[in-house]
Amino acid sequence: MAGPKLQERFLQWYVIKNKDRLPLINGKKVVQVIDNQDRFPDLTLILDDSSAVPAEVEWASSDFVAHGHPIDKIADESGVVLVLTQDRDLGLGVRQITLDIDDFEKWIAKNVTSLVRLTTEDIRHPQPRTFPKLWFTYISRKGGGDKDFEEQAPRGQVVQLRTGTRG
Repeated sequence: MAGPKLQERFLQWYVIKNKDRLPLINGKKVVQVIDNQDRFPDLTLILDDSSAVPAEVEWASSDFVAHGHPIDKIADESGVVLVLTQDRDLGLGVRQITLDIDDFEKWIAKNVTSLVRLTTEDIRHPQPRTFPKLWFTYISRKGGGDKDFEEQAPRGQVVQLRTGTRG
């Protein structure tokens, strides 16, 4: 079987936008979905009792194993794996929820324009990266520079990278 032509991110967006279609998790309704921005687990489901449950989204169960995700985190925290097809048993303690493939296809077709815009947004409007300002200053032991450093260090964020002399 050939792999999916869409990125898994589309499936994650589907879950985020359709939380009301998810079944009860541990007997509770999903009231919020938090996107973990490409970190494991993909999503955090907030239930109606305010508890948080990890959720990993995959095209198929076998992808969860192939990606090397830690099953223990999902099992230990009563989490779930949301899939379009259950093609593998993930073991005791790991609940798989099969998403409705027909509903997913309809949602993609209905939202294709906004999904394409979300996908190309970073290309159209790149966000400049912000880097911290770092200052490197040589402090000589001659002339009292090290004493001045000692006096000024408590007033700002100063990190001494190397001490000692060349020799």
